[in-house]
Amino acid sequence: MSNPESSGRPSGPTLSMAEAARACGVSVSTVRRHRDALVAHGATRHDASWVIPLSALISCGLMPRVTPPDAPSPNNVAPAMTSHGDAPLTGEVQELRERLANAEHRAELAEAIAAERQHTIDAQRIALRALEPGSTHNSPATDEPATAREQPPGPEPSDSRPHRRSWWRRLTGGA
Repeated sequence: MSNPESSGRPSGPTLSMAEAARACGVSVSTVRRHRDALVAHGATRHDASWVIPLSALISCGLMPRVTPPDAPSPNNVAPAMTSHGDAPLTGEVQELRERLANAEHRAELAEAIAAERQHTIDAQRIALRALEPGSTHNSPATDEPATAREQPPGPEPSDSRPHRRSWWRRLTGGA
């Protein structure tokens, strides 16, 4: 194959053997096995190194993911991807995205507030159970009312207030 330049060097980007192997994602020995085909497509050896044109790697199939560019032709002009009529639509989409993000943020805040309120309600329920007359310390898992539980037998007080045991007797379960 003849070279169009007078200097004898190929036109376009060139790579060494190691650079070509890295660019193609193969080993240097794989590039060496294709040496004859590369030479046929313009690769040359200068001093102790190789000068391999990128087009030779593509032509030999070492870079299958890359295709050479098509020659430009006046009939092969692609129209622009967007027109001026799409600009308001893009702005509207951006506004909707912002509104969605704002709504998601507000929903997260509302869920956090609801969880905190439920925690407060549970804590108040436990505190009220502890303050009920004649009740022992209840766990939060107990949902039965204090009136349904058995009251310990004891003497009736003289006044109308129910008898309250001392904190030590309530703690130890003594009468």
